[in-house]
Amino acid sequence: MYRNVQICTVYRFVLIFPYNSVQVCTFAQNLLHMIISVTNLKGGVGKTTIAVNLAVTLAHRGKKVCLVDLDEGQKSALVWGENRAEENRQPFIKVENQAAKQLFYNVPELLKNYDYVIIDGCPTLAEVQSRIIWASDMVLVPVKPSELDYRSFEQFLEQYERLAGEREDKRKLAGYVILNGIVEGTKIARNIEQALSHYEQLPTLKTKITQRVAYAESISEGVGVIEYKDEKAKAEMNALTDEIETLIANF
Repeated sequence: MYRNVQICTVYRFVLIFPYNSVQVCTFAQNLLHMIISVTNLKGGVGKTTIAVNLAVTLAHRGKKVCLVDLDEGQKSALVWGENRAEENRQPFIKVENQAAKQLFYNVPELLKNYDYVIIDGCPTLAEVQSRIIWASDMVLVPVKPSELDYRSFEQFLEQYERLAGEREDKRKLAGYVILNGIVEGTKIARNIEQALSHYEQLPTLKTKITQRVAYAESISEGVGVIEYKDEKAKAEMNALTDEIETLIANF
């Protein structure tokens, strides 16, 4: 009864305080439902790959998951969802395409019906990234081993730190880097990993995602790699999801 009173209070505030509505709603539900965004300022870092595969893996673990595609142009996650639905793949995963400016109004409604809302971010202006960060409980930042990706990450970090410091409630915001598209044994991969290790604000997860054709092929078929034939890719994604679920449990 007490929880219902909190939630009703939240929805009374939604139209008045859009930046805080998602925060308060999530806090009121004691993080039984969590908003996880996968985002970066740069394109081509594997945001959709990580978001889709995390959604699939969590769904196979019995979680109710909704995937939100913010890319109003390419709509990769939405296309993936349509392919999955056409083949009647199970478990079913709801995929929605939304404009970033509607996050503060629509995400609280989604949280009523799902354990996790996973936002597939888009490489775009700082204003949109701000909305994504404000709406999230956990931010995952894929970074590929390249100088351009590293510089883009530094720009993202500045924005992340500023927004994390401006939160007006006590709800936590957790952020982590995912090294993606790694070619094992290469000098550039070692250098980027070492450089990222100095950022305590956005620590790098232990699990690394290796460059594998299975990630591209599975996306085109409307499946996740844990439903695909590459055992090493399956192991990577299960390990990544294990690590994220451990962080959520200790949130």
